[in-house]
Amino acid sequence: MQDKVSIAPQASGCDLHIHSMQEKPGWRPRMAGDQTRAPHPGSAIRYEDQVYELMAIEPAEGTPYAYRYALRKWEDRFVMRQVFPYSLEIAQETGRRLQEQRRQHSQNAWVTWWFALTGMVPTHLATRWEREWGLPLRRAAWFNIFFLAIVAMTVGPAWEKAHGMDVVARFFLYLQIEQAARFVWLMSSHAAVGSMLPTLPWLLWTMSLGLNADGSPRRRQGKDFEAEKDEVRYLTRGEENTTQPWDIEVRSIFRDPALLGTAPVRFDGDVYQPLSGVQEGVGINRRYVFRLKKLDPNTQARRDYIRDRDGAQIAKLMPYERARDSAHIFAFLCGFLPAERQVELERKYEINAGLWTQRSAWVMAVSMVAQAWFLWGVHVGVGHAILLYFTIETAWRLYVSHSRGEPCGSALGWLLMPVLRF
Repeated sequence: MQDKVSIAPQASGCDLHIHSMQEKPGWRPRMAGDQTRAPHPGSAIRYEDQVYELMAIEPAEGTPYAYRYALRKWEDRFVMRQVFPYSLEIAQETGRRLQEQRRQHSQNAWVTWWFALTGMVPTHLATRWEREWGLPLRRAAWFNIFFLAIVAMTVGPAWEKAHGMDVVARFFLYLQIEQAARFVWLMSSHAAVGSMLPTLPWLLWTMSLGLNADGSPRRRQGKDFEAEKDEVRYLTRGEENTTQPWDIEVRSIFRDPALLGTAPVRFDGDVYQPLSGVQEGVGINRRYVFRLKKLDPNTQARRDYIRDRDGAQIAKLMPYERARDSAHIFAFLCGFLPAERQVELERKYEINAGLWTQRSAWVMAVSMVAQAWFLWGVHVGVGHAILLYFTIETAWRLYVSHSRGEPCGSALGWLLMPVLRF
């Protein structure tokens, strides 16, 4: 059944209602704030040259549809991190893709029962297989976590009691810590989180071969983009568009520095002021959308925006794209960096610094619990002092990241600073 888009009643406080039989992948409603947490905007949805915020996902009672999506025009006080384009054609294609995924999921459900092996597939590779083939690898990861945790918590203590804290006992202790960390990661993400044992060698192997983290070819080379030019859309000034503050919209595969900020730029003989820049899509399919307002022709512009770039100009933009990809791959480690550095990376590469601070802090919290268990009954020494420090530090980082939504660094970040140079 085709989606239905209608004007929302005025009393609802929204502008549009989308009725659908399908759940929209990746769409998240607004999260209301409270005394300890700021409100978090819902997903940004682009529909007919207007961006809306997803306010709520509700049952479509009294209609033949299953879901009702309530949308309201985007508020400028919120930052757009990702925009989901929507139209009836896109909804139909998404529905067909979901049906195909469900069919493949039912055909490949046997993979779930191989949880002891499939749950340990490298994270990025497992997520790619789940996305492209519909394999239930995220479910397999859940089985794998509990299976390894039970083995480590039963066999490990028994082995330690019989043989002492030797290499085997330490390996079982590592398995306990890793499964706790994977549990936290699964709870806070939508990825099929695999074991670190195969994931780390996999990442090193793909990096050495110049591949993406999921094993796909890294196609971000200058020659691949020379034939693909930016798309410039001129806003038609009619009755429906007189309220739009911009005059042209640029869709580019590059985050062109000339279109960032608010400094006037010259394009095609006219002068424009950049108003906003958002990202649509992820990975190799991502596009940057810039909106510009036309200024007086006599306005001084120190920068020029060039749509038809040559090879030399593309080569100047490629280092940023490569650095941005690397920053997102190592985003978890970036969560340990000093707060100022995390803010810089968020501004430069659009990393959600507060989120990655939370995730890294939760992993440290799990590690501290495991370390406390390991030091139980041991004479007080340097290990206890380190445990006390990181316990206090982790508690503070969790408080800052959850209550304020801000990044907070760790002492470990200073050790990572020379390595994570993007």
